[in-house]
Amino acid sequence: MTERWISLDWPRAGTRRRRPAAPPPRTARRAQHPRAVPVLRGEPVPGEAAGARGTPSTPWSWSLKHAAIQRFGVQVTDETPDTAVSVLIDPIDLAVDGLSSTAGTTAAVRLKTGVGRAGSLKASGRVGVNPLAVDATYDVQTVDLVPFQPYIGQFVNIALSGGQLSLQGSVGVAGGSSAAPQIPAG
Repeated sequence: MTERWISLDWPRAGTRRRRPAAPPPRTARRAQHPRAVPVLRGEPVPGEAAGARGTPSTPWSWSLKHAAIQRFGVQVTDETPDTAVSVLIDPIDLAVDGLSSTAGTTAAVRLKTGVGRAGSLKASGRVGVNPLAVDATYDVQTVDLVPFQPYIGQFVNIALSGGQLSLQGSVGVAGGSSAAPQIPAG
C-alpha cells in the first residue's frame, strides 16, 4: 500500500477559485499541511507483478458493519448568494448498517435531524455503493422558509416574510452499467 496525503484546509464556501499552482515536491507536501491525514490506497508495490504471490489479482473491497453519529450539529452557511444563507442542522442522528463495496449489496440507513429552529427531517431506507442505488423514504416537517429567501430573490422579485415546508415522499435511484444513475419519476 502506498501512502497519500490530503489536506483538511478547505477554502471557505463562496470564495473565488484561483488557478492551482504547480504541486510542491512530494517531500514538501506534509510540511506545508500540518493537519494533513494519510490516505491509504491499494496500489501494487513497484516491481511486484499482479498475482506474483500465486494469488489471482482481484480488486480490493471494504465493508462497514455499523457506524453511527449521535447528537451532532452543523451550522451550514452558503455565501454564494448576495446575502449569506445560514441554517443550523442539529441534532444529527445517523446510523448506517452493512455498508459494503461488494457488488449488489445494500445498507440500511436511518437519519433523524433538526433543521433550523423548529424543522425536522427523517429519512430511512437502503443505500448501495456498487452500483449506486437508493431506495428511501423521507419526512420533512415545519422547515422555516424565510432563511432561504436569498435563493428565491435571485430569480423572482418576491419578499418572503413567512412560511414553512412539510412534505413526505420516497426517492429511488438505480445505477447500472450506464454512465448516469436512473432516477424514476413518480
